[in-house]
Amino acid sequence: MYIRLSNRYISTQAPGDARLAGQTFLTNHCPNGTEVTTDDLIEKISKIAHEIKSRLAGMEEPVQALLTAACAGEHVFLVSPPGTAKSTLARLFAEAVGGQSFRIVLNPATGMEDLFGPIDALEFQKGRWVRRWSGLAVANVAILDEFFKASPQVVNMLLDALEERMISTPEGDVQIPLVTAIAASNEIPSQRDYAAAWDRLTVRLSVPPLRDEEVFRALLAAEGIRNPIPTVSSADEIRLIAGLNDYLALEEGRSNTEIIEALLDIKKHLDENGIFVSNRRWVKSLRVARASATLAGRDKISIKDLSVLRWTLWGRPEDETDIREFILGLTDPLAGQVIKLEVALAELRERLQRANRNEDKLDVAAQARRIKKEAKAIVDGNQEYQARIGTVITAADEIINAVIDSI
Repeated sequence: MYIRLSNRYISTQAPGDARLAGQTFLTNHCPNGTEVTTDDLIEKISKIAHEIKSRLAGMEEPVQALLTAACAGEHVFLVSPPGTAKSTLARLFAEAVGGQSFRIVLNPATGMEDLFGPIDALEFQKGRWVRRWSGLAVANVAILDEFFKASPQVVNMLLDALEERMISTPEGDVQIPLVTAIAASNEIPSQRDYAAAWDRLTVRLSVPPLRDEEVFRALLAAEGIRNPIPTVSSADEIRLIAGLNDYLALEEGRSNTEIIEALLDIKKHLDENGIFVSNRRWVKSLRVARASATLAGRDKISIKDLSVLRWTLWGRPEDETDIREFILGLTDPLAGQVIKLEVALAELRERLQRANRNEDKLDVAAQARRIKKEAKAIVDGNQEYQARIGTVITAADEIINAVIDSI
């Protein structure tokens, strides 16, 4: 399978003169191969997003993060409590690309056999080291639950698999078909032993429990996992677009001065606040931004595409909120305002549940009126966030009415 890039092709079938992300290669010709267009691939990925969102209420951002990461040839890390549909998200994506999924709950006793398959006993008796490959070694999509509860030795085994899609063996390196992995945990590591693996999980996102009442109602009415998701795309097509974005990100890094200057401003802000970001992560962040632009149908990265850096630049939990607000304030100010209002509403709901005195309840109502006023000030003429802003206004009214009913 091939995708045209000017007078060259990106291929998943035969090595060319340069290897790209997602196990794709640059080549000068398309010998008897199937050529696909970027528009075709983008349309399929949009359909994947629609199919998954129809089954998982309240998961818009994790779905967006997963698809953007996959189309950048990168992996996702989700921090969340149990029961937030991380495994279902991975399985639905695997179904949509017609691929094989693999899930494992890691623990200190997990070994290489659990991840990649056992040694073939009969071949071993003949003096040959042959592994019966299974698990992560044959999966297109993997979910690695409780990622940091594995031993540092096992996590280190995953480094090449995640970064290079390769497993080193005594008989040579073995390529694996992994498109993307979702690592999940209830916590974030602080040990240096996990630093290298943590740096390879490019897209990172906290997934809180559902708080919004409308989203909760949608959850109860969603298709969920009852209906299998149709196969929309293929693992090879996801690899193709990842290879395309890898190549285009390199070109952006050479020529897009507006984006380079914006990245320098972001780096300066992080440096001033003592937040270290590795060289590898900056390069990968540009690749994720390039994927965002491609999925939006843009030929060049815009400042708005750098909003995905809210997923890629934080490392310590205490930095996530600050980086998210700074990045969105710089790249998409309106999105930043909407998120602040949503967070403020969630906090008001919790305050109302704890409030016993009428004075406290009246203060909650006053804050809800302020949020409603701010939301109305930005809703006019804005289509992109109109639905979310409308939800904010409705939720503020519900809080105000709840206060009135309780007094």
